[in-house]
Amino acid sequence: MVYKSTVTFTLDAVTYLAKKRLDQALTTFQSTSPLSSNLSLCIQFHPFQLFPDLPDPSSQPLDRGTWYKETKFNLAPDPEVAVKAYEAMISEKLGEVHPTTTGENGIRLSTGQVQSSLPALALIWYVQEEVLERKQDASEKLSTLVDEVYNVYFRKGLSPSSPDALVAALLAVGIDGGKGEAGAKEIVEDATAYSGMRQVKNKIQEVQGNGIDAVPVVMFEGRRRDITLTGAKEVAEYIKALETVAKESA
Repeated sequence: MVYKSTVTFTLDAVTYLAKKRLDQALTTFQSTSPLSSNLSLCIQFHPFQLFPDLPDPSSQPLDRGTWYKETKFNLAPDPEVAVKAYEAMISEKLGEVHPTTTGENGIRLSTGQVQSSLPALALIWYVQEEVLERKQDASEKLSTLVDEVYNVYFRKGLSPSSPDALVAALLAVGIDGGKGEAGAKEIVEDATAYSGMRQVKNKIQEVQGNGIDAVPVVMFEGRRRDITLTGAKEVAEYIKALETVAKESA
C-alpha cells in the first residue's frame, strides 16, 4: 500500500541552496529509485526568519553588499573580498544543481537590497493555506512559487518585502485567481495585511516552539518515524532519507 508522506521544508527567503538540492533529490528518487513506488510525496513549507531585525516593509531597504560586510563578514580581514568570495561559492554550488543560476543569470549577494523577509514568507504561507488549500496536486505549483520568491532575492537583487516583486512572482507561476495582475495584487495585499502577517508570525512562533532555531530544516514524514535534516545537505543525503522512509513505509 502506498504511503502518503509529507516533506516539510522550513525556510527563510535566503535558503535557496537547500531547496534546489531537495528538488533534485525528489526528482532523482522519483525517477530512478525502485522504492519510489512505496511513497506518494507532497511538499509543504513552514516559515522562519533568520534575520528578524532587518528593516520592516515600512522602512527603507538596506544596501545588501554593505549589510553583508557589516554583519556576516565584519570580522574578515577584507569584508568586501569575503562577500565576493561567498557570492561566487554559493553561485557555484547552486550551478551544480540549478545551472540557470550561473553565468548571466547568476545570483546577487554583493549588490541589491535587503529587508525583512516576512512579507515573502507571509505570501508563501497564505498561498499554501488559503489559495491552494494544501491540495496535493498543487504541491508543484507552490514549490515553483517558492523558487520565484528566491529569484526575487538571489537573481533580481530585490527586497523580499517588495510588493511589485511578489506580484511578479505570482504571475510567473500563474497564481492570480483568474484575474491576471489585479488578482495577483489582491493576493499579495491579503497575504501581507494585518491578519496575514499575524498568521505567519504565529506559525514562526510555533516552529520555534518545536525546537527549530535555524534553517533550512527538511523533515521527511515516515510511517514508522520521521527523519529531520538541518542545514543545506548534499543531494545524496536527501535521497538516502527518502529511501529510508520508503523502506520503512513498505
